[in-house]
Amino acid sequence: MALRIQWMLKDAEERASGESRSSKRVWFQQKVQYKIFDQSHFAWSTTLSETGMFLRTDLSFPLYSLMHLSFSIPGDGQVFECDGVIVRQEVDHEPRGLGVMFQNLKGESIERLESFLEVYV
Repeated sequence: MALRIQWMLKDAEERASGESRSSKRVWFQQKVQYKIFDQSHFAWSTTLSETGMFLRTDLSFPLYSLMHLSFSIPGDGQVFECDGVIVRQEVDHEPRGLGVMFQNLKGESIERLESFLEVYV
């Protein structure tokens, strides 16, 4: 019961502060290639976290659509590739775009992402 109360208090604090995300975001402007429905597109990212990223684009896709992402992480010599799912769309407010949650990150990919983020978080 006490754990549930702590969770509810934390949730209320996050809503009051306007921050309801599970992980901290960092400003991250990189060109991202993504493939969805067998078509490739490019977009610029705005933020990155250990759980996902936001892509600026005027394109719209159904929520929960799967995509494959490829982008560069500064200071890392390899292209970062992963799968993602669209969990949010901004079509009425700036910046317009897609909130993408990473899927199935494993081992080395998690370490590479964490290494970059620990510098900024």
